[in-house]
Amino acid sequence: KAQLDAFAFAIALVTPFVILSQLNLRSYIATDFKCKFNLYDYQYSLFITTGIAMLLILIVCYLSNLTTESIYITMLVAGYKAIESLSSIYYGIYQKNNDMRTVAISVIVHGVTAVLSMVIMIYAFDSVLYGVLTILISWVLILCVYDHKYISLDSRVGNILTALNFRHIAS
Repeated sequence: KAQLDAFAFAIALVTPFVILSQLNLRSYIATDFKCKFNLYDYQYSLFITTGIAMLLILIVCYLSNLTTESIYITMLVAGYKAIESLSSIYYGIYQKNNDMRTVAISVIVHGVTAVLSMVIMIYAFDSVLYGVLTILISWVLILCVYDHKYISLDSRVGNILTALNFRHIAS
């Protein structure tokens, strides 16, 4: 029960910081038709704001006198929310290019892996901490294997169509 309380606290604490750190970049990317920035610029901005958010979350954890396990859970939740933020940059690019199928598949896989990770780890090890760690690892893998596989880092966001693999869009 204490771990579930820590998990609920972690979600409640982390979510506002992460939402603010995202800077609504997905919407900006999806609607930016001047294409002034490349993907690296967006990622750099997100890394800076997410780093600040992570530091603030750690400070709040310290000031809240949480247990060590609660701090671990909170920081792991912050980690997988940071990965989710990075995925949202890719979602903005796909949205701009009318490839909502890729976004939908990614979001579904994220949701399914989160639920399965938590259920399996609680059932097998009676540990929310392991569940959150498994979510983080699986979301990093989804980001690396699926979310950015159609996009090259150095391409202009407006010219991303040339970097996309169209075999799944045409169908």
